[in-house]
Formats: sequence, C-alpha cells, structure tokens
Amino acid sequence: MTTAIATPEGIWCDTQLTIGGTKVRCLTKTYTVGSTIVALSGSGAKGEIYLALLEKHKGALPPTTEASVALWGPSPDQDEPRAFGGVAVTDEGIFLIDCMGYSAQSADPWVVTGSGGDAALGALHAGARPEEAIRIASKVDDATNDIIHFTPKPPCAHSTHSKPKSSKTRRSPRKLAAKASS
Repeated sequence: MTTAIATPEGIWCDTQLTIGGTKVRCLTKTYTVGSTIVALSGSGAKGEIYLALLEKHKGALPPTTEASVALWGPSPDQDEPRAFGGVAVTDEGIFLIDCMGYSAQSADPWVVTGSGGDAALGALHAGARPEEAIRIASKVDDATNDIIHFTPKPPCAHSTHSKPKSSKTRRSPRKLAAKASS
C-alpha cells in the first residue's frame, strides 16, 4: 500500500508500490487535476476509477453517491474487501477519502492514508514533521519505504493575481535612443 500525509501546503508520500508482493519504487503517488492534488492508497484499479471521476469533475472531489457507485456498483457486496482510500488537498482544504469514495474535510492540520497511516499519525501527534512521520512509518510497515516525495499545493484556481500597474510608462531602448539622438 502506501503512506501519504496531506497538509494545506501539499502531500507527502513514500515512493514504494507493492504489486502482488513485489516492491517497486515509483516517482510519486500523487495526482494533480486542476488545483486539486490527491494521493490514493490500496487498489490501483479503484484508484484509476476515482481519478477518472476527478478528471470528469475538473478537480472537484466527486459527489459521494457517484463515487460509491463508480467504485463498487449500485449494490456493493458487503463482504468485498475495501482496499481503497486517499487524501486530497483542494482550494477548500484537506480531505480524507474513505473506501466508499466519501470525502470528509478535516479540521486537523493533516490527514493520513495507507497501511503505514497509524504509525505516521502517531508520529505526527508526537511532534514529527510529515516527512519524518513517513520515515517512522517505514520502520514498522514493510509496504512503506523511507524515500519521500512532496507535491506542493497548486495555486488556487479562483485566485486573481494581477500584476501591479506601474505609474511610469516604459519605453523601448530603441525609442529612448531615437529620442536621445534628436
């Protein structure tokens, strides 16, 4: 699985994928759609479905009912393992995405997902920074490695940053040279 921590600044995650028992290093486990970033844990197939919904909604977290039906069908088998979850950082805050695709906004300074999540959460509560918390989780969770990747939160999609207007008019060097020679 994985260990990922979301904060308002972005998402930290380890860089190990476990596919069937084989451990493989990856560059990142985060995905950016618009001004939203997510890190998903568990089933890769369920992750692909969730990312398609995120794309469909242009980076907005999908409605719970739509996500649940897309992930598990209209009447999910209650005995099917729910190996899926994630964290998200959006313009509105940080969110935990549960196994049914439900996203809950967190009032905490961070949210955690993945098989090393409990160890990382304990480390955070003890005062560790996110990257330290993942390294600590890697010591007790063999599906988490200690190579950390950070994806910063993209700029807000709703921001209207404009350049301040200068009170002086800029002139091209050519015009200034022509004026000086006359």
